[in-house]
Amino acid sequence: MTAIAVVERAIAVARDIRAELLSRGGVKRDLAGQCALAAMHVAATLKEPGMLRVGFYMKHATFCGRYGRYPNSHAWCQVDDTIVDPTATQFGSSRAVHVAPATEDDRYIETASGMAAIRKILVDWCCGYLPEYKRLARQLRKEISCT
Repeated sequence: MTAIAVVERAIAVARDIRAELLSRGGVKRDLAGQCALAAMHVAATLKEPGMLRVGFYMKHATFCGRYGRYPNSHAWCQVDDTIVDPTATQFGSSRAVHVAPATEDDRYIETASGMAAIRKILVDWCCGYLPEYKRLARQLRKEISCT
C-alpha cells in the first residue's frame, strides 16, 4: 500500500472512530478528553502502533491576562510525515479530522511514540485502570511483538 493510501485509510478510520465516540453518551461534541482513546483506536484498527503519538498541542490562548501559546497534553496519529488528528476539534479545528504535514504544523510537539506513547497514556495520564484503554494497549503491544 502506498504512503498516500495509508494516510487516506487513516483519515477514513479516524472519521469512523469520531462517529463512534460521538455516539456514546456523555462525550463532548468537540471530543475534548478523548484524544488518547481516539488515537489508540486508530492505531489499533490499522495495526500500526508506531503511528501513535503523545505530547503537546500548543494552543493560542489568553492565560492570566497574557495571550500566547500554551501546551495542552494531547495524543494523535502520524503516518509517515502526516498528522492525522481525530480530536483536533477540541482546539477549535473546523475539520472533523485534522490532517497536515508534520513539518508545516508546529502546534504539535511530540514527546513519545509507539510503545513509549502507550506507556505514557496508561501510566502518566492514569488511563491504565480503564478497561477500554487496557484492551487497546494489549492489542497494540501484540502488534509490536509481532513485528
